[in-house]
Amino acid sequence: MIVSEKYTTMVAFYFRVISIILTIYLLMVTKVYSSDEVILNSIKDKISLGTSLLFYEDETNNLTYEDIKKPEYNKLFKRSNREVLSFGVTTSSIWVKIIITNKTKEKNWILKNEIVWHDYFDFFSIDNGNFKVFKTGDRRPFKTRDVDYRGFAFNISPKEKSTYYIKIKSKDDLSLPFEILTLRNFLLEEKDVMTGYALFYGAILIMIFYNLITYFFMRDSSYLYYSLTITAILWTTASANGIAFQILYPNSFWLQNEGFLLRGGLIALFIHLFLKKFLLINRRENRRIYNILQINIYISLIFILLSFFGNYRLLYFPFISFVIFVFCFIILAGIVRLNQGYRPARFYLLAFSGFSLGGLVQSLSLVGLIPPFWIVSHGFQIGNLFQTVFLAFALGDKFKRLQEEALEREIEARRVMTSFATKLEEQVRERTKELAEKNERLKEYDFAVAHDLANPIGVAITHIELYEHMYTENFSKTKEIISKIKNSLEIEIIILKHM
Repeated sequence: MIVSEKYTTMVAFYFRVISIILTIYLLMVTKVYSSDEVILNSIKDKISLGTSLLFYEDETNNLTYEDIKKPEYNKLFKRSNREVLSFGVTTSSIWVKIIITNKTKEKNWILKNEIVWHDYFDFFSIDNGNFKVFKTGDRRPFKTRDVDYRGFAFNISPKEKSTYYIKIKSKDDLSLPFEILTLRNFLLEEKDVMTGYALFYGAILIMIFYNLITYFFMRDSSYLYYSLTITAILWTTASANGIAFQILYPNSFWLQNEGFLLRGGLIALFIHLFLKKFLLINRRENRRIYNILQINIYISLIFILLSFFGNYRLLYFPFISFVIFVFCFIILAGIVRLNQGYRPARFYLLAFSGFSLGGLVQSLSLVGLIPPFWIVSHGFQIGNLFQTVFLAFALGDKFKRLQEEALEREIEARRVMTSFATKLEEQVRERTKELAEKNERLKEYDFAVAHDLANPIGVAITHIELYEHMYTENFSKTKEIISKIKNSLEIEIIILKHM
């Protein structure tokens, strides 16, 4: 019976494993043998084009639209076997071919790619006999885009069968999550997305002003550094979403591209200044952490300076590596301070764990190690929102702790002052008593001295007066001398009596 149960359990386990393997295999097979065409049978909210894309990598960067349509190049196109076509950071130009068969009555469709950081994005189409070319990208003015969209979107009107070519070249990670949807669904989706962005940016702006006001009232620089940190994060997020390029600086290619180093450097600088102040990191108690923190601050300043004068492509990977290290370090610093018994480090770790994880995932995506699906592309934004909420608790906990410490110091100061006042009063009382006793003893001593001195002098005067009467006639000169001595002695007696 026992053997039978054991056997049944093993069989069930193996069946589960086989089922999982078969499922994965079927999914892979589905991707491999999916059609090269995108067939529109019904109006869906959104259709991902991942495995229906055809692509060719032009390592020469010289091919034109006329060249790529030639049979010798057309046959070189390969079909994507991934949901998101990604090439990482490459110097090649990528040509994408999309074949769409429209079996619906809907004519107005949108072809979009929500990744915003492609340098050059050229779109070629023939709809209803009309040849259209849109040469756009974030190193070209925003007005060159077919649709007023933060990413790349194009109006298409596919007939029974239409072919579109797209040429992409970029210094950044080259990911191509192409989607197709009706114009109506596109507008509704973008409305929802922008509403979410508005709520997110509104919440961040409130936190910025709240921390600035708190700083001006409390004069605690940690609030100022945190306000500067989330301001830099807000700018970075708006740029990564394409909103900053769309609204704030549609003609500034430098801010949209090389400005990435400036924004990242500012975040690294302010976040280190913040955690140094918030976690109370000093050289005496946290020598290693303090030294690493100082080095990171200097490196941040170097990247900020190099963003104006350095080569963006050469600095890209070193900077991403530095950012990944920073995300790990700010967690390490929190763990060290928590182990040292610093209570606010609890909320700090909760706040920056989500922030660091989101930033780490998105950084890995930027170098092509992770494909950019939704949660990855918005990882930094999600982590920032997570961080903002919990760090508010962390700052509140630190403020409460400072209040408790201030109250404890005040109580201790009052106790010390009371004890000191009591001791001082006792000392004054004892000293006054001692002085009174000494004064009395001094008076008695002065009286005794004066009395002891006055008696002999009085006797001397009496004898002198006697001699004066006895020798008045015979000793006139002696009389004069004795008179002077008598007068001196009388003066001495007066002085002694005064004492």
